[in-house]
Amino acid sequence: MEALILLPQTLILLFMMLCGYGAFKKGWMDAAGWKTMNTVVVNVMNPFLMFSIISSYGSAESPQLLLQNLALVVIYYAMVIVITIVYAKVRRLQGTKKNLDKLLLTFGNVGFMGVPLVRALYGDASVFYLLFYIVAFNVLGYTYGVFLASPGKTAFDPKQLLNVGFVSSVIAIAVYFLGIPIPAPMQSFFNYMGNAVVPVSMMVIGGSLAQQDLREVFRDKENYIVSAGKLLLIPAAGIPLSRILPFDEKLLGIFVLICAMPIASISGMLAEVYGHAGRECGGKIAMSTILSVITIPVVFALWMG
Repeated sequence: MEALILLPQTLILLFMMLCGYGAFKKGWMDAAGWKTMNTVVVNVMNPFLMFSIISSYGSAESPQLLLQNLALVVIYYAMVIVITIVYAKVRRLQGTKKNLDKLLLTFGNVGFMGVPLVRALYGDASVFYLLFYIVAFNVLGYTYGVFLASPGKTAFDPKQLLNVGFVSSVIAIAVYFLGIPIPAPMQSFFNYMGNAVVPVSMMVIGGSLAQQDLREVFRDKENYIVSAGKLLLIPAAGIPLSRILPFDEKLLGIFVLICAMPIASISGMLAEVYGHAGRECGGKIAMSTILSVITIPVVFALWMG
């Protein structure tokens, strides 16, 4: 079964997270270093992931598939935002708790986990379709996400658009649609930087987990509730929706896989950089990542069945 291909891939990502956990516990990474890694991933490494995909994975197989993929990206983020609004109302969340939960549920680990999983399922060329989820993630993450991560914000500040993530997303879109060639040395540079994002971001999650009491992480019911919202509620909406959409099966498979992603590590990084709440989010991010080792293959198997 194709779904079984995902299990070793998710385990590899889990082991990367454990490396970060061990490094922190051994004192090779301290709290100050962990905060620095957060900032470096958010402002330096993550933006290069998009350029790595543009330079390495070609283009869409046809204009029709490109349009279908763009439609699925819009459908996905619209669906998730609606679900988070309903989720917050049903749970009667307020203030910072409401914004942080919406931040965690809105942004799945599309790039850091999505790239190796899509590559394992559909091959290198299919990673190109993931680019548009990542671009949308960055545009929303560095605008709406920054707003949710910033305590005391009651309205969006347009000045928040002036950040590395948003600007690099706009540049990546322009490079692709304008057909601007990328020289071979720059392609290599983007690949090195983009490939480093996955292990470093997973180690950041592990470092976050190492700063918490593991007993409390596993006892805190909020970690399970938020993880269930991300890993089960969103796929429960995405799978039926995918069955009625008249789109290419591979693109629908990528859509379902994105629905099943755990909470994005960058959500905790944004929470730390803009609101100093990274540790508060760390347990939920780690829990969803651990549980996703099981839930991702199960969700994909249910969709295929």
